[in-house]
Amino acid sequence: MVVALTWDLLIIVFFALVVTYSLIIGRHEAVKVLVASHIAAFAAQGIGMGMMEGSVSAAPILQILGFAIGPTTIVMVKLVAFIGLLVAIAIHGGLSSDYEGESMLDTAIAAALGMATTAFLLLNLLAILGNSSPLSTTIADAPDLLPLFSQSTLAATLASLQSLWLILPAILLVGTSFL
Repeated sequence: MVVALTWDLLIIVFFALVVTYSLIIGRHEAVKVLVASHIAAFAAQGIGMGMMEGSVSAAPILQILGFAIGPTTIVMVKLVAFIGLLVAIAIHGGLSSDYEGESMLDTAIAAALGMATTAFLLLNLLAILGNSSPLSTTIADAPDLLPLFSQSTLAATLASLQSLWLILPAILLVGTSFL
């Protein structure tokens, strides 16, 4: 049996790693990671938008200095900012969650939160790589992502179900707060 490295395989492994990590850290910390991923995503998008606006207004000065801030630079800065902010906010962001007791249900909730976190992280990475926003309705049609979507049915499905991945964390957080 030959196993070829494909985008679908990488997405499955990423899902497995994040869900396993969520099970290891438990429900309390999984909530923190989910919230931190949303804060980091929108902060990184804001940084990218600020860079884009700043590069347009400072274009004459940047040209004189010999600098150019193109789409690739903005994508890389957004990606690095997202990862850095996610780690910083999850570890030092002052977020906390407190649920009474520990049960088998908490394990299932941690797994569900891990799946929601994974889907949002992948959606945000697709948005960054497609030079878009997680709230944009054009991720599935982003020209930069079309080759990926033709190679990966999971990535295409993830992008096409974008609204589900944006709504699912809120539903899980509110729904599980009663448990």
